[in-house]
Amino acid sequence: LRVASEYRKRKLPLSVIVIDYHHWAHEGDWRFCDDADVPPDKRCHGGCWPDPTAMAAQLQEMDITLAISVWPDVDVESINYVNMSNPHNDSMFIRGKSGL
Repeated sequence: LRVASEYRKRKLPLSVIVIDYHHWAHEGDWRFCDDADVPPDKRCHGGCWPDPTAMAAQLQEMDITLAISVWPDVDVESINYVNMSNPHNDSMFIRGKSGL
C-alpha cells in the first residue's frame, strides 16, 4: 500500500500490482500464509499479509488492480500436496520424465 500511495502522490501511472508466488508458505499453497484457513503449523510468522482482503479493497479504491502470479509447482510441504497427489483421488500431478 505504501508503494501504491507513493505512486499516486507523485502522479505516476499505476494500474496493476502483481504479487509473486514466493509469498506462499510453500509453493502450491496458493493462498496468503496469514489466511485464517491455513493450518497453524503452515502459517508464516511475522508475515506481510495481515489483512489481504482489506488491502485489495484499498487498492481497488485507488483504481489499482491486484494480480497474483501463480506457478504450477507443488512442494511436498504444501497444504495441497496430500490431496492433490492421492492416487485414489485421481492424482492431479503430471509426472516429469524422471518420475518426480
